[in-house]
Amino acid sequence: MVALKRILSNLGGTVGHGLMFRPSTRLSLVGYVYANWGLDFDDRRSTTGYYIYFGDNPISWCSRKQQVVSRSSTEAEYRGLAAQHLMSHNNLVVSGTTSANPVLHSKFKHVELDLFFVREKVAASSLLVGEVSACDQVADILTKPLSASLFARFRSLLRVLEVWEDR
Repeated sequence: MVALKRILSNLGGTVGHGLMFRPSTRLSLVGYVYANWGLDFDDRRSTTGYYIYFGDNPISWCSRKQQVVSRSSTEAEYRGLAAQHLMSHNNLVVSGTTSANPVLHSKFKHVELDLFFVREKVAASSLLVGEVSACDQVADILTKPLSASLFARFRSLLRVLEVWEDR
C-alpha cells in the first residue's frame, strides 16, 4: 500500500509532463544500457534498463528483470547487452561496457554465450560499444533509485519535460 501511495503521489506531481520531440540533424540510433547487479534482495536478479534515441529523441525504452542471477556486475552488463529485445535494433551504438575488447577469465566462463553474442555483433559492426560516465548514464533511471537532483537531470535528458503547467 505504501508503494501504491508513492506511485500515485509521483504521478500527481507530474501531470503536466510529457515527451517533447524536437527536430534533429543527427540521423543515427544511439542506445544507453545499464544493468544493476543483484539489487532486488528478494531473488538477487539484476535489472536491465535501456533507452534508445533516434537523433536527439527517445524512441524506445525498457526496464526488465533478467531471467537468471548474475554472479558479477560484468556478467549482468553482458546479459543486458545481449538482450534480444535490444538487439532488434540494427546498427546500434550502445554506451555501457567495454565489450569491444573483453578479457576472459575463468570466472567468466558461464557468461561466454552472452559474451560471444555481443562480440559477434561488435565484429559485424552492428553494435558499437563505449563507456559512459556514471553522471551521464541515463539508463540508470530505469534500474536503481536515484537522488532527486540526478533523477530530474536524467528525466530532462530523456526529453520528459513540463509541457503544460500543473494545476
